[in-house]
Amino acid sequence: MPQPPNRPRLIQRRLAKTLRRMREEAGLTQEEASVRMEWSNSKLSRLENGETRIDIHWARSLLDLYDIAGPRADDMMELARDVLRPGWWKAYGASDKGYVPLEDDAMAVSDHQVMLIPGLLQTKDYAQRLLRRAGNPNRRRIANDLAVRMRRQEQLANERPLKLRAVIEEHVLRRTVGGQSVMRAQLEHLIEAAALPTVELRIMPSAVDMHDGIEGAFTVLEYEYPEDPDLVYLDHCAGSMAMEKPDYVGAGKVTFDSLWDAALDEPGSLALVRRVIDEVWSVE
Repeated sequence: MPQPPNRPRLIQRRLAKTLRRMREEAGLTQEEASVRMEWSNSKLSRLENGETRIDIHWARSLLDLYDIAGPRADDMMELARDVLRPGWWKAYGASDKGYVPLEDDAMAVSDHQVMLIPGLLQTKDYAQRLLRRAGNPNRRRIANDLAVRMRRQEQLANERPLKLRAVIEEHVLRRTVGGQSVMRAQLEHLIEAAALPTVELRIMPSAVDMHDGIEGAFTVLEYEYPEDPDLVYLDHCAGSMAMEKPDYVGAGKVTFDSLWDAALDEPGSLALVRRVIDEVWSVE
């Protein structure tokens, strides 16, 4: 099997699951291993859930505890070193625990948006206006966040391209962000982006009655390797959450497929975008 790309968050998740499996093979409960390591149970739990990056010395101690040696131990230590290599987003001050590393690891994203254009499809001017409206007075922070958002879009056309399916509610096309010229350019960009082989775009017309996505936006992230579980990601007023339990992910996929089927097909969606440009955002 080919090896996955060197992406710290993905490797961290794989390392965490492998360490858990090794502990189970050694016949130790999480509590027993924690006592032997003189750690709190919560510390080992965070490591095995991929919530905390593992220190090289911690990794070596766990391998000794689980009696893992030879090539298998060497492979694990190499993974532990790879985890410590910073992702590209760190140069912009972005956190390893946010959405960006999760998306960067993914092979496919299914995004349902009810308020805004998806980040992967935003123009620079549209994104900048949103970041300014977020109330952040720090110009450097805004510039860094904008750079991250634009860098994310490169994934749609790189050597290992990210595939995007997006369902956008019609009223998003009519919501003013930045004024007439910004909105016109943004909608024209949607049409251009839909021509990419990695992008599929559908618009949910306002005329559609109550549908499965009426409660809000969500994103399904899918990964290439079986040991990296797919996720459902939600943003909310108090923060965000990424859920990997199969029941939640399965429900997210079923809901998105239902929305996909209910929305206009791509030719109909692009025709609607063009109509909104002419009716709402035509520049005098």
